Amino acid sequence: TLLIGLLVLGLLPDSPAEARWLTGEQKKTLAALLASDGSAAASLPLCAALRAALRRPHTWLFGAQHFVAAQAFYCLVYFGPTQLREVLPSLPLSLLGCVGALPSAVSLLVGPTLSERA
Repeated sequence: TLLIGLLVLGLLPDSPAEARWLTGEQKKTLAALLASDGSAAASLPLCAALRAALRRPHTWLFGAQHFVAAQAFYCLVYFGPTQLREVLPSLPLSLLGCVGALPSAVSLLVGPTLSERA
């Protein structure tokens, strides 16, 4: 993940004017939107922008949310099969895998529907 983040930082252009995949009109529109944004953080050097981001409570809240979600995922992946085997000892392993996949299948089907309502 760190390697991909560094690659993105190195490969993405710094401004819409440097983006090769945008048309001239799109570059102008994005430049105008960025200029009208009035954000002081856009003109800050990287270290100052990073310090400003770390001072915002939303940054820490997002980090905590990501940490909890990642830990829950790891617990489900690593300990879920063991817990299922203890709860359903007579179930064949092939069906046990299907039962273990049910939460992911339900979230794939229900998640997009719920996110559209928000």
